[in-house]
Amino acid sequence: MLLSKFGKSNYNLIIREIQSFWAGNVEVQSEKRIENPRDAFELQLRLYDKYEVLLEYEMSTFALKLWTGQEFEYLDNMTDDKMVYGFDSMKPENILHNFKVLNDVIKKWQ
Repeated sequence: MLLSKFGKSNYNLIIREIQSFWAGNVEVQSEKRIENPRDAFELQLRLYDKYEVLLEYEMSTFALKLWTGQEFEYLDNMTDDKMVYGFDSMKPENILHNFKVLNDVIKKWQ
């Protein structure tokens, strides 16, 4: 992936937080660099050997989508819990908050 120094730093932060939060319960299935705009990528994850998640990163912001069986749907459409978007989404405490919301949605599906 060709990212700026700042983009690489955010990529590494996201990967670290994913591995820390889900430990052995996550697999990065694919990484896709988005050519335009600069510093954009997608990570497709599998959680708990069952749930497909798409993390979209663009210019210091990120969002989460969960596979519904037909499409990837933005997480905020699946819960009443507040998601953190915009530049604040990349603060470590907000990354963890959004991961917790995702985990809570998944637990409700089990």
